[in-house]
Amino acid sequence: MVLGLGALVAKSVAAYNIVKFVGALYLVWLGFQAFRHRRELSTELDAAAEPKSARRIVRKEFVVGVTNPKVVVFFSAVLPQFVNLGVPLAISRRHD
Repeated sequence: MVLGLGALVAKSVAAYNIVKFVGALYLVWLGFQAFRHRRELSTELDAAAEPKSARRIVRKEFVVGVTNPKVVVFFSAVLPQFVNLGVPLAISRRHD
């Protein structure tokens, strides 16, 4: 049995619509914040030009990928075709 938001969204149209609506509200809020703080953009871009460590970049990109709602929708659409519910998740092998 698969647990998580992706499984819930895949099974429920209402949950999918809620995630979609919350995502849209979040994008509107981000746009509003960007508009409010547009004068600070040049300062932020100058600070972003500083070199960063590879570990920091990977950590930041991981957080962005995990918290992205499109990832949930993508995996709920793509992964089910590769999952066979009749096969156990872990197959024990004996090495004689």
